Amino acid sequence: MNLEEILNKINDNYLMAIIRANTSEELLMIVDEVVAGGIKSIEITYSNFDVSEVLNKINNKYNDKILLGAGTVLDKDTALKAINSGAKYIVAPNFEKEVALVCNEKQVPYLAGCATASEVANALKNKANIIKAFPAHLLKESFIKDMKGPFPKVKIMPSGGINLENALLWKQAGAFAIGIGSDLYKDKNKIKEKTKEYVKLLK
Repeated sequence: MNLEEILNKINDNYLMAIIRANTSEELLMIVDEVVAGGIKSIEITYSNFDVSEVLNKINNKYNDKILLGAGTVLDKDTALKAINSGAKYIVAPNFEKEVALVCNEKQVPYLAGCATASEVANALKNKANIIKAFPAHLLKESFIKDMKGPFPKVKIMPSGGINLENALLWKQAGAFAIGIGSDLYKDKNKIKEKTKEYVKLLK
């Protein structure tokens, strides 16, 4: 897929599961349950350990059945490592120009975390493809309307504090996609069921 096709796929899939875990075994278990529940965009974060090997394993198992990305990518070396391990998009809680340059060169979408108009303007100027509204629970849904005034073509994905109570509000506000994190897997025995609840609500 080229960059535009990946962006369209993120929008079509709409829900993005943001998965972090303390071990590769736990991470793979969560991925299996979330995919079984119906979410097809999967972001594996680099926050707890180097997940490059796990990205390869997930790609080998699911191939084109899911859209796999890497999250908490804070520098260009991690971005390159993730892309070489099969990540189709790169996500961060912030904007980093060197990461943007790598993603632009590789034609991989960059989802950059922003919380203010100045941050959004800087990210867009440096060709970030999607603005990750982070942390969403502090910004509220009106962030989308506020940003689409000065930046009418901006694509915004809220992330951070998304739950079943506020997810639909973000969709109604015009979110390009929605990132869901620990709420999916805080109860390890009900991951698939919780995922299905989100899919039913938002699809």
